Amino acid sequence: MENRTPVTPAPQHTLPRILGDFAQGDVARFHMPGHKGRGLGRFLPPEAARCDVTELSMTDNLHAPEGCIADTQLAVARAYGARASFLLVNGSTAALQAMLLSLEPDDRLLLYRDCHRSAISAAALAGVETVLETPGFDEAAGLFAMPDADALSAALARTGATAVLITSPNAYGYCADLPALSAAAHAHGALLLVDAAHGAHFPFCDALPPGAAGFADLWGHSQHKTLNALTQAATLHLGDCRIPPERVQRALSLLQTTSPSYLLMSSIDWAVFMAARDDWRAHIRRCEALRREIGAIAGLSAAPAPTAETAASGAIAITASHNGNEWNALKFIGPDGLFLNQTANDELLDIYNQPDSNYVTENRIRTEKCLPDAFRMHQEKILRSVNADAIRKKHFRVAVDCCNGVGALYSRKFLESLGCETVSIFDTWGNGFERPPEPVPAHLGALSECVRKHRCALGFAQDPDGDRISLVSGSGAIGIEALSRGAERAVFIEQKKEAASCIRENLRFTHLEDRGEVLVCDVLDGLNRLQGREPFHILFLDPPYGQGEERRVLEYLARRNPSFVDDDTLILVEAAKKTDFGYLPSLGLEAFRVKEYKTNMHVFIRRKE
Repeated sequence: MENRTPVTPAPQHTLPRILGDFAQGDVARFHMPGHKGRGLGRFLPPEAARCDVTELSMTDNLHAPEGCIADTQLAVARAYGARASFLLVNGSTAALQAMLLSLEPDDRLLLYRDCHRSAISAAALAGVETVLETPGFDEAAGLFAMPDADALSAALARTGATAVLITSPNAYGYCADLPALSAAAHAHGALLLVDAAHGAHFPFCDALPPGAAGFADLWGHSQHKTLNALTQAATLHLGDCRIPPERVQRALSLLQTTSPSYLLMSSIDWAVFMAARDDWRAHIRRCEALRREIGAIAGLSAAPAPTAETAASGAIAITASHNGNEWNALKFIGPDGLFLNQTANDELLDIYNQPDSNYVTENRIRTEKCLPDAFRMHQEKILRSVNADAIRKKHFRVAVDCCNGVGALYSRKFLESLGCETVSIFDTWGNGFERPPEPVPAHLGALSECVRKHRCALGFAQDPDGDRISLVSGSGAIGIEALSRGAERAVFIEQKKEAASCIRENLRFTHLEDRGEVLVCDVLDGLNRLQGREPFHILFLDPPYGQGEERRVLEYLARRNPSFVDDDTLILVEAAKKTDFGYLPSLGLEAFRVKEYKTNMHVFIRRKE
């Protein structure tokens, strides 16, 4: 039967951790790729570039895995209920090709005509005798129907095929009855191969359709289609059948590059790890709600892959945003309410530049209509889509950084309509940008300090035209990230009840509450409660800037010599860039590394040897 309780990759040997450790190391790179982890700053984030490596002693080899790749493939196999699983860097195309190359020379393949084009190519590559079968037609859906067990049984009896390839789910979200098809195929002694590219998420929730494990003999998933993996990231799975794992590995070695992308493989590891922790039932509820809302619109209906048309002409926005000057001025919005993509923009400019374009004359332009209460209308629409009363009962204190842009005119007013107490910075409309306008972490030091200083539940940072927003919160993100990457336990000490509640909620959402402990108290009281426990590997201090809280904690650690700190404990402090740590030697501590950012820094501290 299918495995519905996924096991995630072993935390000690995951590819993301191996690559992360290597990327952070002080290593001279006398190996491929040629960029050596740098020089791609305007194209790829530096962290990603440093993780783009080749086969090294610690990174294993995709074609002969014995280390972290072997560990990841084993964990993926457990997650998907497979006898063996294989990482792919050429999408499910490689999965389909390897499936057919793994067949015996005398096998005969039954292939449905609605298969993916790569299946036809795979049959040609494998040289396997192939019989094409035309599927039935679903009049209601206007699509080819999924194969049923009786039709499959008849086709196998008629053709003598020893293997059949089906697609489930298909690109429209329709699923075949895999248990029945499996029984029909195996009754004829035929292998059941399944292109399950769009179903990588199925095994992680019993409210989703059943996956292929326990029914298919070979099946492939594209984690990049429905999970958080990079494009081309996929997996191939082998069930209990006559095909040995070595034959599948040999087929993949014929097909896949000898320089596989470690970024792609790591993203598979991460995607499977996170899929086991995602709230799939919540996703299902949102999809069903959207289906009902679309179905309630006159003239529209919803399908797994709905197509909607509208008579709206679109819109033009005049903007000065976080982008460079060459990208500011007019933004064109299509009838779907989204900015035109590059292709549509190019087509529009091409029409504009045609000498014989049929321009609309002034007398055919519709009369101008001014909407002085446009913001109120927008606000009311938002309030109808959220539980405004529940928010008002919380009486949140929030910080707002408007970058002196248009948000300064409306943001505080909107938040106050939700019963929030607001603390604002950079909120003078038209007064020039007091920080770089893009709301990325490196530019939000002032907002982070404001959130800490005023003990806000949340901070909002906007770009100048108010169409982008970033959030700053005492959310426990660092500790939760550590747990998600394999830390055995984490203790959060937070004095503010609202922030502590946020941390607990985030632990519940990520299904990590059994390994995370939240202490709601002053930091020194919390440290006293930890006395007697085993040493922690890392103590991360993120106090309000400029109030000396980090020194209070460090002096406590030096004076009390608590049980939870030893010579191997790393003390990591986030502080304002101007903070003086010259007192550390007097406490028997040393700062062995400092990473500086625009307004703050990370100081790495340990006991002096």
